[in-house]
Amino acid sequence: MIKIFNFLLLIALSVPVLNISQIRLKEIPPSKLLSADTIYFNNNSIRKTLNFGEGWTVYAKENSPEKLDVNLPCFFEDTKSLFFEKKFESSSALISEYNLNLVFLGINYSAEILLNDVIIFKNDAGNIPIKINLSAELLKTSEPNIIKVKINHELDSRSTIPVQQRFLFPKNLGGILRDVYLELIPKSHIASLGLLNVSSSSKDFSSLEYNLKFERDKADTTSAEFFTRVNIYDLNGKSVYNGNNVKLYFGDQKSASVKLNYQIPVHFLWHPDNPNYLYSEVTLLRDGEIVDIKTQYHSALFLTKEYGAIKLNGEVFEFKGVTYIISADDQPLKNEIDILRSDLGLIKELGFNTVRFAKAAPHPYALHLCQQLGLFAFIEMPLNSIPDEIINNEVFVNRAGLLFDKFLEQYSEFSLVAAIGIGGGFIDSEIQKQFISNLSSRIKIYSNKLSFASFSLMPHNKIEFLDLYGIEIFSDEVEKVEDILKESASNLGRENIFLSEVTYPHYNSEGSGYLSRFSREAQAKYFEDMLNLFKEEKVAGFFINSILDYSGDYPSFYSKFSANNLYKIGIVDEERNKNSITYNVIQSKLSNSERVTIPIGTKADDFPLFIIFTGLALAIVMGLLINSKKKFREDSMRALLRPYNFFADIRDHRILSGFHTFILMLVLSGAHSLLLTNLLYYFKDKILLERLILASGLQTLASAASYLAWNPVQCFFYLWIITIFTFVFVSLIIKFGSLFIKTKVSLLNIFFIVIWSFLPLAVILPVKLILYRVLAADIINLYIFMLLGLYALWILQRIIKGVYVIFDISKIRVYFYSILLIIIAAGSLAFYFQNNYSTVYYFLNTLKQFKII
Repeated sequence: MIKIFNFLLLIALSVPVLNISQIRLKEIPPSKLLSADTIYFNNNSIRKTLNFGEGWTVYAKENSPEKLDVNLPCFFEDTKSLFFEKKFESSSALISEYNLNLVFLGINYSAEILLNDVIIFKNDAGNIPIKINLSAELLKTSEPNIIKVKINHELDSRSTIPVQQRFLFPKNLGGILRDVYLELIPKSHIASLGLLNVSSSSKDFSSLEYNLKFERDKADTTSAEFFTRVNIYDLNGKSVYNGNNVKLYFGDQKSASVKLNYQIPVHFLWHPDNPNYLYSEVTLLRDGEIVDIKTQYHSALFLTKEYGAIKLNGEVFEFKGVTYIISADDQPLKNEIDILRSDLGLIKELGFNTVRFAKAAPHPYALHLCQQLGLFAFIEMPLNSIPDEIINNEVFVNRAGLLFDKFLEQYSEFSLVAAIGIGGGFIDSEIQKQFISNLSSRIKIYSNKLSFASFSLMPHNKIEFLDLYGIEIFSDEVEKVEDILKESASNLGRENIFLSEVTYPHYNSEGSGYLSRFSREAQAKYFEDMLNLFKEEKVAGFFINSILDYSGDYPSFYSKFSANNLYKIGIVDEERNKNSITYNVIQSKLSNSERVTIPIGTKADDFPLFIIFTGLALAIVMGLLINSKKKFREDSMRALLRPYNFFADIRDHRILSGFHTFILMLVLSGAHSLLLTNLLYYFKDKILLERLILASGLQTLASAASYLAWNPVQCFFYLWIITIFTFVFVSLIIKFGSLFIKTKVSLLNIFFIVIWSFLPLAVILPVKLILYRVLAADIINLYIFMLLGLYALWILQRIIKGVYVIFDISKIRVYFYSILLIIIAAGSLAFYFQNNYSTVYYFLNTLKQFKII
């Protein structure tokens, strides 16, 4: 009973909860970065950066009396939206001396922010850092100010990024997921400090080109003289370059800018093997007095794509990377920075030189940690598998463009960002290629970073403004991947393609050898083969997916059902346990050390004996039932071979054993359940079925289907019960339809008709004993599915025949209304799902990704 209750709870529709005490609200330990890294946060004698994460209240509804005290960051579940509120004071002296900026390093998903009941921000945040100026006109000095943040983390199918139908994405949690702080910036200040370009000026020196922007206080007179200077320091704080004062010319403008060039010794150039990063200190002086100081980390490097290769500081370079995906719910007891520092250190220890922050916007400080450790970063918009019809929609295009601009504004300044991505799951579609081109062109406006996109189906022609084309691999055969690489290299150029995510799950027990599919050994062997292939094909790079196991919003078919929605695809597990053969093999390959021997083992037979025993039991019961009485045996033969005569006997009230029919119902429902159990078990690790179910937009449906597919025993009994209710439901529909005709037939006789119409299910009981093995051989699967379709049509035809026989009406009439009813029911469902979840678009897009249409 407990299992049945849990299953019903799993598939039940969630009811909105507005009681704050029933909402799961979890605080995340703060990072304590403000005091730990004063250079990054510009905490100095002039500027101040204050922690703003303490003393908040949270409530579920506007003007709700029920509130909870909370410190940020934190996340919530079990509701679509929550309100966060904080009171703070500001003095007249503070407002006159400083500009106040409120900085959120990560809000998910959309936010409406009010200062003293005036909206100051209303847009998608998508966990991208946002900085909001608190206008002096809105700030109060005589009473506390109130900041109110309304957060909604509900995703939809048409406009949010990411969309609701997302595959192997981290868990979507609402909340203020990262640190919040308040910046106090002088009225006259350094607005931005950007390292525009790094180039080789001579054998011993490299040239750095800075772009500096300044803003002055409107109270400053035009006679005031402004100067700036730039000092450059190494990671130990030792001076690398001391600049001279450079005069700024504002004229009658509020802002001014200047480009400056400096030379540094070449040994300060950054490389993954030698991560020498620098930091710049820019000083702004007014009439000889220091009015602002801004510090910023930089890495001096020049990454180019030329002469058929990627080059770093003039030498050929290959991206050897891994994806990094993490959910805020995975490590709630540690702050995010400690997790990032540990995980990125693990990536470097393995021998990778690049990390791809996939399917989510990264914490900005993670990019500085990459700088310290010697890791390039690939970052991307969390777009995946968007259908043409949505990408072609003007509203979606505009929304994506605005969010991408914010993304570029926040992340383009990080010199360790090697490439910026548009997203993944794209196909060779003119609409999608135009979308990619448009967003890629924006990257070139903001920076000289490389642009990339990840494809399910590689394009045959180059896309304007796109530099790198990623190939998505999900445990495909190595020979197939080799063919894709060769074809893509021929069409796009070897230097332009890379393996964007090589995925192989590891849910089977470790120690069974690599012949056992989806074991740790099989994963290690697969990654070893893919690394060998990369070495042979000499493409631009590769990314193994992923460094860690992580949790998502639903249990995936592909990585096996997990009660806590864990995706077991990582090199190490969620506990960061390095004692795995996959870890050792990859480390050995990347460091060119002694080869790790992978045990061969034996090929495991995953066929559940339960299916055989159940099929045999049903066949025995059916045999006993047929041979129990001569009358029943004759009825069975007539019902199967001459259904018209049999249904006529029921109409004419010929004697039919209710007891035997009841037993037959149990056998047929079991046979039907066994057939579906075979099919679901075959599809249990197939991405196609998972993606088609996700197209519905119902993750509860995906969760239930995954549970059934991976648990054949429970699946059989649940579907057995559901089939019995289906018999009753079909009988009630027929009974309802009979209200519109004169002939009256009892519900019991209608029920008998429905049960005996499904008699062909008993005929193929022996087939169900071997169906999974035949499907697993993947030789005649298309013909099997066609035959099963014809079989379903045969049963439907028998039900229709039974209806027009027992009600003694025209069969054309029954066929017409039956087909009409099916069309209306299917059309209504399609309309509902299309209207609410764009299901048809996602369904068709999935079929295109798998080359079915």
